[in-house]
Amino acid sequence: MKPVIITHLDLDGVASAAVYCRLTGCIPRDARVVFTEPDSLPAVLDEASRWIEGEDIAICDLGPNTGTFDDIYAAASRIVERGSRIRWFDHHVWEDEWISMFKDLGVELHLDRSTCAAGVVAKGLGVDPDEVTAELVRAACAADIW
Repeated sequence: MKPVIITHLDLDGVASAAVYCRLTGCIPRDARVVFTEPDSLPAVLDEASRWIEGEDIAICDLGPNTGTFDDIYAAASRIVERGSRIRWFDHHVWEDEWISMFKDLGVELHLDRSTCAAGVVAKGLGVDPDEVTAELVRAACAADIW
């Protein structure tokens, strides 16, 4: 099955998807990449919960907020119930309660506010990045947070 990558459509989100593919060995054309804005994430996950079944899901550079959390959590629950594994990589602020609820659901969370999302993906996958990947992370971080 093809991995599904749901990511922000800015440079950090695009770089996050590229880093994910490089470090997991997926070929980008063989992955299903969905670009979205944070406020559209509930609708994207709701739609995905209807067709995703058993795929590995990576969510990058997107996080819930108070107004979207319930819908995002409900859709993520349906995705997990359909046998998919969700890995979430983010550098935004998360409430402790949200972290606990997603972990209880079985979502693999990689949250780190000290770097950009591409950096979170690189750290979270636990694979030493090659020089190209490291440079991509540096560029994404320079554009996104510094």
